[in-house]
Amino acid sequence: MRQKILLAVVCLGILAVTAVLTGCLPGESPTPTIPADTPQPARPPWQQIYTGISFYGPSLGLISGWHGTILRSVDTGQNWTETKVPTAGDLNSIAILNASTAIAVGSGGNILRSTDSGQTWTKIASPTMQTLNAVAAVSDGSAVAVACERTKTGADDGGQA
Repeated sequence: MRQKILLAVVCLGILAVTAVLTGCLPGESPTPTIPADTPQPARPPWQQIYTGISFYGPSLGLISGWHGTILRSVDTGQNWTETKVPTAGDLNSIAILNASTAIAVGSGGNILRSTDSGQTWTKIASPTMQTLNAVAAVSDGSAVAVACERTKTGADDGGQA
């Protein structure tokens, strides 16, 4: 009987130490509640994967990347700022069609368009749900995007559709 009591006391002691070290007491949630307005931590470097780059004229540059990343430079790539985009999906390629219009494409058929030199982006209708791997500007101001399995899509209206 004495051994059982000693074993019970040791077990309780271990549980108490564990609770103190983990900060979890009986009745408390093991996961703290984080307020909705808490700033999100920066993505770790291994998640900052860039997939495409395009320049136009002497200074405008755009970079596409995973997790809905688009970076913009107006000084020939010396400095870059991240712009807000309407998707968290991976963006695989980006093309600047003219001084104001740019197209970015990516996972799930995402097609994004900017009409203000990459400062703001809107999602436009896509004819496919396949991942679009690349987009290229064509000399007449249109763009062509490609996916796997011989899928291609084009816009001859400066990315309006």
